[in-house]
Amino acid sequence: MKLTGMPGEQRSDHVHQGMDIVFEPDSPKPEILSICDGTVVDTGWGLNAVMVNAANGTNRTIVYMHMSQLFVKPGDTIQRGQPIGIIGGMGKNGPNTYDEHLHIEVWSAPNRGGSYGSIGDLYPGIFQDYCAAYMKMGKGSELRYSDFTNKTY
Repeated sequence: MKLTGMPGEQRSDHVHQGMDIVFEPDSPKPEILSICDGTVVDTGWGLNAVMVNAANGTNRTIVYMHMSQLFVKPGDTIQRGQPIGIIGGMGKNGPNTYDEHLHIEVWSAPNRGGSYGSIGDLYPGIFQDYCAAYMKMGKGSELRYSDFTNKTY
């Protein structure tokens, strides 16, 4: 896995609102796993996105974007480590709008703060949490938050 985008980065036409995680290009398309227990409150948006309200009492909403296939629908209750879709490059211009990656955001409330949402109270452990969920399913290797910036694991 490699982290290729961080919240707050200036892009050519916007400020990046989330984290981008790229997986090994020659491996089978990985399943995207939920980083938390929660309820799916929305899907789609032309980005093959899944929006999950966390069940841990933090009033956080986790948004996963650009999947090629979704395994969940609004109203589903999901658990940490549960597959919710397959990595992809879906965007408003179709399935190959972006190189395949997971774009993930954490919002402080269940509402979007702008056209791509607001990073709000993005907590720094999200990448570690995501990788822990991935490892829980027997995939990946040990990661430390202090090591993740733009490195391959």
